[in-house]
Amino acid sequence: MYSIAYDEQRRQVTATLRGFWNPDTVARYAADLFAVVGRIDRSRGPFHMLARSAELAIQSPETVKAFDEFMAEFEQRSTGRVAITVGTMLNKIQASRALANHRIRIFVDEDEALAWLSEETFVPASSVERRPT
Repeated sequence: MYSIAYDEQRRQVTATLRGFWNPDTVARYAADLFAVVGRIDRSRGPFHMLARSAELAIQSPETVKAFDEFMAEFEQRSTGRVAITVGTMLNKIQASRALANHRIRIFVDEDEALAWLSEETFVPASSVERRPT
């Protein structure tokens, strides 16, 4: 169903997601991912994530809701970019509508996703100065 790995040198979490999930699978995935994220040394700056989901099936509405809740929590726990690869352009369009965020992008091509993750122009969310209006 999924695998999760962390590359310390690249400061990149890579998750590969496959198949048809249910909300319990999303909860197990979230717990496993957050365990990995919790071990990352944040003092060295943001880490990025590549989510390979080209082999992830179209999910039920309940599972989509669980994914949405997971992503909201993940966004709170990370400050880096998230590149999600999908299998088709239709998947990209659908996912892009659901995940509108400057730190998350959807790709059909993994090389493009990796190039975006490695760009040095990224400003982590935690370093953006906020001024009162």
